[in-house]
Amino acid sequence: MESLSPKEAASVLFERHGDEVYRYIRYTIGNVPQADDILQEVFLRVLQSWHRFQHQSTPKTWLWAIAKNCIRDYFRSSKRTNQQVPLDEQLLDETSGDYLLKLQLEDSLQSLSVAHREVFVERIIHDKSTEETAQTLGWSASKVKTTLHRAMKQIRKSLAEGGHHRG
Repeated sequence: MESLSPKEAASVLFERHGDEVYRYIRYTIGNVPQADDILQEVFLRVLQSWHRFQHQSTPKTWLWAIAKNCIRDYFRSSKRTNQQVPLDEQLLDETSGDYLLKLQLEDSLQSLSVAHREVFVERIIHDKSTEETAQTLGWSASKVKTTLHRAMKQIRKSLAEGGHHRG
């Protein structure tokens, strides 16, 4: 891929990984319109910075780093403007089980820190191995295991308390 133009590289990366990156963004932030915007921002950054990509990692790893940074920027911006991150009802339709449990789980996910939500999405929703998750997030395997354990503990506690009521 080194010889590709920025436009060609963005196109290839979008074709190969766009759906997976979109799902990651969507499950992490829980908002379809914002997920669309963030996905556009990810690939805009690919276009703008392809010439600076050093090829010291795989293009997929580089793409995931850009996606993570865009998500972090989104959460920083939301905190700075005191916006509440909207919840996405369509997300609930893609999971199985009781509707109330889905609402509680969605609320529980939204209450997690960004790191806890990232590892939960990668390991549980995307069903990636610890090693794949570590590579995607740029963490050690032990950090993935510890963070997932803490996320699961927080989700269990939230679900036991009945989740957070939606306003």
